[in-house]
Amino acid sequence: KLMDNRMLTAEGLKNLFWGEIIAICAVIPLLGTIAGIVGMVLSILGFVKLSRVSSLYQMAFAFEVSNLVVSCINAVVDGGFLGSALQIASSLLGLAVVYYVCKGTAEQLQGISLNLMQRAHTIWILYLVSTIVMIACILFLIVPFVNLAAALLMAIMAIVQLVAGVMYLVFIWNSYKTLA
Repeated sequence: KLMDNRMLTAEGLKNLFWGEIIAICAVIPLLGTIAGIVGMVLSILGFVKLSRVSSLYQMAFAFEVSNLVVSCINAVVDGGFLGSALQIASSLLGLAVVYYVCKGTAEQLQGISLNLMQRAHTIWILYLVSTIVMIACILFLIVPFVNLAAALLMAIMAIVQLVAGVMYLVFIWNSYKTLA
């Protein structure tokens, strides 16, 4: 059973990794929509496999689906207060996905790789701090005189989130390789 769970986790993480990588291509004109859909399907396939292993992955899957719904609504909303609220909700849901994927994967890596378990914790904390700061910046953008500093801090946090995102992808890949 333990070996089956590890193999299923490895397969799920591989699907999740490639889904995330392909979804990054969604910014490319013409190919973007197709890449976004393919990436989403692969990620969902990964979460379906992972959710058979642990309730932590089930939570990640639920938050991922919720984030997808919020993102679709946000795509048709024309900014303003509602747009900002949806952006904050999406950030929090994304944070929950990372938390549960990191926790679930660390659980599967127990007794196999202390290094990857520690990396899971580091990535989660990096996402937590950058998300909190980013949300604070979104809220401070509406305050006169503070909004310029908030925008600058948001640019810095975007870089931190990019680094955290790369670390997350490398963690998923390394975890997949370790568990396979």
